[in-house]
Amino acid sequence: YVGRPKGPMDVTRRLRAYDRGFVVGILEGEGCFGYYGRHSRPDKRLTIQVNMTDKDVIERLSSLLEVTAGGPYRHNRKPGAKLMYKTYLSGLSALATMVDVFLDMGQRRQKKIAEILGEWEHAAA
Repeated sequence: YVGRPKGPMDVTRRLRAYDRGFVVGILEGEGCFGYYGRHSRPDKRLTIQVNMTDKDVIERLSSLLEVTAGGPYRHNRKPGAKLMYKTYLSGLSALATMVDVFLDMGQRRQKKIAEILGEWEHAAA
């Protein structure tokens, strides 16, 4: 990485150990890793999404990943339901983050990420 320009693909590698641990912990516990297409488009994109009711956590995660936080959203229309917030990575940023955090994930997340990257690699070939 020496001499390589900094950009969204290097975000997790540039974090302090404590902040990187925060990102990895949230992604392990709350992250949704996927390879999805939109209804109106045939192409698919690698994605990482985190949804939760804790606005401050989403804002911190979004700041560390250098992406925009979303929300508030009404996930549930029941009276008293909490508002939801989210952060989202896609494309090369999601790819780089998946690869970077892979070894720090638990077995279930590693398996999911491996499946997703395998599907993505097969589609790209």
